[in-house]
Amino acid sequence: MILLGCALALSAARVLQYPLSVTFPIGGDAADYVTAAQTLLATPRHPQAAAALLRQSWYPVSLITFTASAALPLKWPDRFTWTMAAAHFTVGLALAALAARFGGIPAAAAAILFWSLTTTGMTRFFEDGTLAQLMSLGFAALFLERLAAGATIGSIAALILALGAHPITAAALLLALLTAAPSLLYLQRNLPSAQRRQTRATIIAALTIATAAIISGKSPLNARVDISTDSPLDLSLAALPLVALTPFGLLQILRTVTVPLTARFILLAFTVVSLLLAGNLYVGIGIWTDRLRSLAAAAIVVTASVAAPRLITAAFSSQLARTAFIVTALLPLYIVTWHSSAKVYRYYENQNNVARLHPQEYEAFQWVARHVPADATVYSVANNRHIEWLPPLSGHPYIPIADWKLFTGKIPPGYVVILNTWDEPPPAVTHNPRLQQQFANERASIYEMVP
Repeated sequence: MILLGCALALSAARVLQYPLSVTFPIGGDAADYVTAAQTLLATPRHPQAAAALLRQSWYPVSLITFTASAALPLKWPDRFTWTMAAAHFTVGLALAALAARFGGIPAAAAAILFWSLTTTGMTRFFEDGTLAQLMSLGFAALFLERLAAGATIGSIAALILALGAHPITAAALLLALLTAAPSLLYLQRNLPSAQRRQTRATIIAALTIATAAIISGKSPLNARVDISTDSPLDLSLAALPLVALTPFGLLQILRTVTVPLTARFILLAFTVVSLLLAGNLYVGIGIWTDRLRSLAAAAIVVTASVAAPRLITAAFSSQLARTAFIVTALLPLYIVTWHSSAKVYRYYENQNNVARLHPQEYEAFQWVARHVPADATVYSVANNRHIEWLPPLSGHPYIPIADWKLFTGKIPPGYVVILNTWDEPPPAVTHNPRLQQQFANERASIYEMVP
């Protein structure tokens, strides 16, 4: 229990490093989550908008969960940052619960410690602001843990939540289920009746959910394909020791007879599928490398945490020797990943890099919130980076203009928001007699368009 307590403390320190090191979310998706949460909170006034949002979203469960952060006495950007940290910590607990089914408390402590090493590098949740997939990993771990516990209904419920949290995670789970299905159906005649029922129910649920997702258009088959050239190992050198432990962990998982065979086979299939999907770059594909690498990281953490305690116990008979080895092995990894994360956070906090919303851009959006009438029309360039933060921070949606060159005197009166860092409007805009400057700093300008 002492080891578990130390693991929890170290994990908390690692995730707190993020919200305590940045003054604004660094992920590019953060603004979309905040906008969606504000839409859901306005359900009593605009129920149709909220319903349309959930119907069209790829991750409604994650959006609803994030919306609950409105209870925090913080501004929306800070709510997102702290929710990301809390989600990462919670996923570590879910992975620990799964590992404990195969290796007890020592494996749970190892899972928490290993997952705490993945805040940056092995995963890009914090850097990309991909809260939905981070949350979905918790549901995926819960699905596998409930399978290991023999709780069929709970596992199916977790699988449905994973599908609603993020489609790529759910697709990997369903693919693992379908991969393991032939072997499970062949072996089920030798299983106890309870495990046979669990096997059939799980496979039927997987087929039903997969069919429903495809028919509804909510499967990766209908998603936009992102091609990446990042190697799955480029940012995860600190994870190589964990990768080396993975085969030993898989062997131990298969030998854990106290866990239903269904859970063992599906976890094995999920690990193999995740590693193969994450490595699709090496066969010249490169689809969703960052998203799939996160699945592989979670699988590696579980398998390595099952293997590590047993290998350490077998190698060292003395408790003192085991403790010394754990400290000696983990301390360098912890220091390396801490400094690696700190470097990432410093990069985004450096205002010269303009890698996230600049404080003066934030000031401009706050001016819009305070001075622009609620029924006024706001314009800006569609592809202007950071303009996505205008609606959630000001409460004003904006009408995108494809190019400042198309800005003519024919458009209705309103306000024009210009972010100078990324876009220099032509003189036809700045010298337009209809545009009266109302706000300006080094990074932004706001004009009022008069009739």
